[in-house]
Formats: sequence, structure tokens, C-alpha cells
Amino acid sequence: MEGTFDLTERPWILCRLRDGSTVSLGLLDLFLRAPEIEGIVGGDPLEEGALYRFLVVVAHRILQGPVSSAQWEDLWDRGAFDPPGVREYFRVWKDRFDLFHREFPFFQHPGCGDVEANSATVMAHSLASGNNAVLFDHHEDGVSVRWSPATAARKLLVAQGYSLGGLGPSYKGSRQQFYQAPLVPGALVILRGDNLFQTVMLNLLVLGKDHPLPGSGSASDLPLWEQDPRPFRPGEERVPKGYLDYMTWQARLVQILPEEDGTVARVRWIQGVRTPDIGTGEPMMVFRRQEAKAGKAKPGSPEWFPLRFSEGRACWRDSAALAAPVKDQTDRYRPPETLLALVNDHRDHPGVPQVVRVNLYGLLADKAKPLLWRKESLPIPVAYLAEDRWYLALEQALLLAEEVASRSLGWGLRLAADDLEDPLRKEAKEAFAQWARNTVQTSYWASLEVPFYRLFLAGNPATLPQEDLESRWRRQLGRSARSAFHQVGGALEGKSEGLRAWARGKQGLDGSLYRLLGDDAKEG
Repeated sequence: MEGTFDLTERPWILCRLRDGSTVSLGLLDLFLRAPEIEGIVGGDPLEEGALYRFLVVVAHRILQGPVSSAQWEDLWDRGAFDPPGVREYFRVWKDRFDLFHREFPFFQHPGCGDVEANSATVMAHSLASGNNAVLFDHHEDGVSVRWSPATAARKLLVAQGYSLGGLGPSYKGSRQQFYQAPLVPGALVILRGDNLFQTVMLNLLVLGKDHPLPGSGSASDLPLWEQDPRPFRPGEERVPKGYLDYMTWQARLVQILPEEDGTVARVRWIQGVRTPDIGTGEPMMVFRRQEAKAGKAKPGSPEWFPLRFSEGRACWRDSAALAAPVKDQTDRYRPPETLLALVNDHRDHPGVPQVVRVNLYGLLADKAKPLLWRKESLPIPVAYLAEDRWYLALEQALLLAEEVASRSLGWGLRLAADDLEDPLRKEAKEAFAQWARNTVQTSYWASLEVPFYRLFLAGNPATLPQEDLESRWRRQLGRSARSAFHQVGGALEGKSEGLRAWARGKQGLDGSLYRLLGDDAKEG
């Protein structure tokens, strides 16, 4: 049995180099070669996002900061991490990055000896284990899975960020309640640079007293691997000691059990520290203010909710949330702290991107059942966060697209469905309405994505006169709505009353488009 797996030296993170090739690296080589690395290659979106977040925390500790904007900008200008500083950090903390260390196993707890061993697949959303639902995979507990230590290390990081709630295994005679990990509620936002060094830097916040979280900057605010193991208390509740403590939250108490050949097939696994409620303190998520109905919010409900993925809804439709300027506490959206810091503190520094690439990673789940995971990328011009006039144009463009979808396209579809009479039964009408929502509306939104990127996200919004920008967008909305509605004619072809239903729906669509878009709604 292999008794050690040193994550600082052994290759375990797959990287894409700037020449297009890929190589697996340990932490030491990864930080030394960061300028020549284009990015991380994760086995799935959750793994990629968790790795980026982890590397940001490691960079904070290598740099012992940054503690000021000036220090951040000096580091950015260097274009690389300081090799002696990188080597010294991993020399000092080498034992804490050993996956199988007896006293300090990386991101695990040595006190799990009384916890029943389970299949290692409890750490993976993509494999079935116990009561876990299957996501994209049909493995079952009866089939043995053996991971390399490198794979187990990556799965461990994902588990600490994305584990779901629900009933877990028995411990001391009772079933244990599991609580969701910190990254489950929303989409993780990672700002991307031209290479891994820039990507890490763009996500590094200036750490000061109680910023970005209470306790930040204190001597006790340390990442998990620099802390001594806490007492073994499954389900413990506590307050984060600061930013670094929170960013390496131990949501599960885990002990990885290597086999004789060094592979991993089993783990001990139980609820760790419950995820704390830090409000909008999560620095890598977008938050949306709760919309109160009839002037009343639900008692005890959070005021803000993190933006999360939805089935059938691409993230560009929520780009106004990412790009919103934060003026006061009446704002509807709160962009991630990392993006706000870039705009407010470093926007005018040479070399800092004026259009920043943003990756979003997330998991959509129904309680303990994973439904989907996703990664999306979009550019965000920083001018939107800095200048209200450009942001308002972006927000109005998105609101107008939603209005066309519901008030124009939706109205046309309803008129067409209402005009379908016998011999179609009520069930057939409902089936048509469902088809229209799934197919026609999806087609409409899909046809808008590329034009929206070109008009609003590809560059500085000041390069086009605002009136011209708005007119081009309105014309695009009209074209996309009519093109999507055209599918209705094909679906109703050959059906009794089909032509009349299509004509009535088309008339309603055209009238509504004209009321919303004016002369820009004209065909041609």
C-alpha cells in the first residue's frame, strides 16, 4: 500500500498549456508554470470550478496577501508568481498536502475511525451510491470503482464544495442528517485571464481587517490545511474565522482509505461543519434581491438569493445581474465581490482587461437529487459596472427580450392554441401549448444569444451610438420572434383548423410586436 501522495509534487491537476497541449501537474509545478498554462481542464464543471477556487486560496497564502491595491497591482505587473516564495510555502506546508498523511490528511479528518467505510462514489455526483440519484452515469454500489489518488483528491475538493443534503449513513446507531455544502445554492463565478497566473490574480481579493468577511486578516483566519484538526464533531455549527477559513469549509468529515495497490475504493464519510449563513458574503457568487409579493416578504426568508442555473435558461439572460453597479442597499443585484474589486480598484491599471471573461459553474438539485451540472462562459465589459447609462441600456435590452417572449410570442401562441377546435380534444390543445413553450420559446431564445453577445458583450458599449444599438436589438427581437413562430405553421400543417389558427396567432404576434417595438418591428 502506498502510504503517501504528495499533492505538491505528484501530478494530479490536468492543465491546458497555451500551445494547446495538456499536462498533469502537482501544485509546485503548476504555480511555477502558471504563465504558460491557459487553464484548468476539469473532468466535469464542478471539478473545474472547485479547482480554480482552491488555487485562489493557495495563492493567497503563497503571497501572504495581497493586503492593498498597490500590492495587487505590483503582483499583476510581475506576470508570474515568485519562484522562491512558491517553493518556500510548499516546503513549509508539505505534510499538510499529503492525501494519506496519518495526522494531517489533506482536506480530511483523522478522527473518522468509528465511521463506517463506504464506496468512494459518495464523493461523486456522477456515480450512484446508496440513496444518491444517478447523474449521467449508471454505476451501482455492487460494481467496484477504484480511483487513482489524483482522481480521489479532485473528487474530495468537489465534495467539500458541492455535497447535497439528505439522510446519510448511520453513526453510533442513528442515521445522520447531511446539510448542503457552500457552493450548492448558487453559480460559482470565476474571472478568467489570458493564462492561469492572470486568472488566479483576477480572483484574488485584497484582504484587510474584516474584509471581505468578518475576521479576515486576523491571525486565526487560515485555510483548513494550515489549521490543526478540530475535535471530531459531526454536524457542528460555528462561525467562520474569516475569508480563508470560509473558502476551505469542511462540509464533510472524510477519511480516504487507500488500497494495497495505492488506489482508492472506500472512504469514511459523515457530515462535517454545517455551512454558515453569511448572507451576501460569498465572494464568488451573484445575488438577487428577493422580490416581495403584494408588499410582503415571507417571514424569516433571506433578503438575497444567489443566482443559480435553471433548466432551459442560459446565463446571458441574467448578465444584468453580473454587470450591475452597486450604488446602495436598494439595488436589485449584487455582483460577485471579485468582479466589483476588479472594477472599483484595478480597472484603470495597465493590462487589466476591460472585457473580462467570466466562467460560471453550478449544480442544480432537487433536495438530495442532482438534476444537472453546467458550465457557461460569457464576456462582461467592465464599463457596465462603472457607468449607469451603459448598464441601463443592457438591462432594458434584456427586459425587452423577456417582454417579447411573454407578451408578443406568448400571445401569438395562446391565440393559435385557442383557435384549435374539434376534432382536437382538450388534451391535444394542452399538448400543443406544451410543445410551443418547449420548442418555439426555446428557438426564440437560442436565436438571440449570438446577436446579444455581439451587440452588448463583445466590447466596449461606447463603440456604438446608443440609439443605433437599441434599434438593431429591437429589429433582432422582431426577426427572432417571427422565425420562432414560423414553426407553428409546420406543426399545424394538415390539421383541421390549422391554417386559421396559425393566421390568427401570427396576426396577434405582429400586432403585439408593433406595440412593443414600433417601426423596428416591421418585417423585411
